[in-house]
Amino acid sequence: MVSLVRSGPRSLLITTSRKSELIDFLEDEFGAIVVEMETVMKESDENHTIVFLIRYDNEEKTKYTKTDALVVFVDPLVLACRLRSSIRSGLVETLRSGPQALIMRSAGNLQEVANKVKDDLGGELASYDDCSDNGFEDRTIIGITDKPLYKSMTADDLHPKFIRLDEDYFKIKQVLRRHSIKYLNLGVGSKGWSSLEIRIYDSFGAYELHYKRLLTVLDSLQLGLLTGESWSKDQPRALLFIDVYSIRLLTFYSPAEIKKILFGMEYLEDGRRIIDYDLYQDGKKIQWASLFPKEKNLDKKAKAAEARTDLYSKLSENTRKELLEIEKEILKTRY
Repeated sequence: MVSLVRSGPRSLLITTSRKSELIDFLEDEFGAIVVEMETVMKESDENHTIVFLIRYDNEEKTKYTKTDALVVFVDPLVLACRLRSSIRSGLVETLRSGPQALIMRSAGNLQEVANKVKDDLGGELASYDDCSDNGFEDRTIIGITDKPLYKSMTADDLHPKFIRLDEDYFKIKQVLRRHSIKYLNLGVGSKGWSSLEIRIYDSFGAYELHYKRLLTVLDSLQLGLLTGESWSKDQPRALLFIDVYSIRLLTFYSPAEIKKILFGMEYLEDGRRIIDYDLYQDGKKIQWASLFPKEKNLDKKAKAAEARTDLYSKLSENTRKELLEIEKEILKTRY
């Protein structure tokens, strides 16, 4: 439900005197795309390979300048093996692995987290360009974000300071995974974690669909950890008992942030209400109107529509499509 460390894309450094031919080869054989240097992180993920065309700036080949960047949608080992034959043909002059990136998710004060990671592991804090310049396979770069790790990252999604470590990537990855909760808690700070209960009630009984829809959002946005779930009875008024399915969520988001998400999920795009997602903290129900303490004469449907639009803007296209399909199935149970 919460992923805190993932790999970034691997990179290969290539020199060639036949740049146009090599780019054509990568495009034709692998569907590679030429990208701007500043959009490399956005255009790639951990399953891709970034190819940097470079020229060496000294005889020792310890310093270089990047001239072009391509994203290739294959594993770097597969690509490197294929390119070996290109070395023999002269299309590729030299081929070497570049730095490897790790992306860690935290929250709150990301600068404090970056400082702590640097203090624990060593290295330097610098911009991504400075961290990656003249780096080879023995360099690891750590980026920190407060965004869910499933999405591709742009420069705006990452803290501007990265940690540069001239140490083995796999060793650093293991250390970060062991201590990722510690760094997350440091970023969360005094705000701490919230233990919340989400109660699902549907008079038409489509609990499985509503449960699936809710978990799709919780997982997509990586909102927390599920610590339990169970059936219970609720009594909204005298002599009336209703079935309720309860989910307990441990999250570093505030109750208000979770309530806003649930509020937006209660209504469809056309304004129809299809579910009650009630939120409780310490047995106290959090009301939707508490999200707008300074506003009067609230239009509930209008506010829910705004919350739904905000929520769906944060989801990937595939997740939005999945939710819309679930909503179609829910409608079949009642209309």
